[in-house]
Amino acid sequence: MNIGNRIYELRSERRMSQEELAEKLDVSRQSVSKWETALAVPELDKLMKLCDLFGVTMDQLVGRTQIAKDAVNPGETDKKPPSGTQKAVGYILFTVSVIFGFIILLFGKNEGDYIVLLPIAFSLLVCGILCLFAGTRAV
Repeated sequence: MNIGNRIYELRSERRMSQEELAEKLDVSRQSVSKWETALAVPELDKLMKLCDLFGVTMDQLVGRTQIAKDAVNPGETDKKPPSGTQKAVGYILFTVSVIFGFIILLFGKNEGDYIVLLPIAFSLLVCGILCLFAGTRAV
């Protein structure tokens, strides 16, 4: 809902004509008509008078029913769930790390194989899990 619709709605609820509202705000009836048809927007001082006249807050007048999260917690962004591509990469890394780990355990001939190859498998596993469960930042 735009501000013009909201002004019309509030004015109609009070059974007030455009002429009466214009008189109370010290503007022309045409100005009120332009506001209500979204051809113009009231100046700040008129918006404050409208709030006082209708007994509403500025947020209610302009149709803003929910305060943006950035206004409540500046700098904090919303987290989105992982994207399809991110999930696919996560599953691939996770699967490769598990297969790699089993191959090392089954075919590792000596202790040197474990020392070198297990950290690689573990790193792939961690990367896969991060891709699957880490959210992406909203821009």
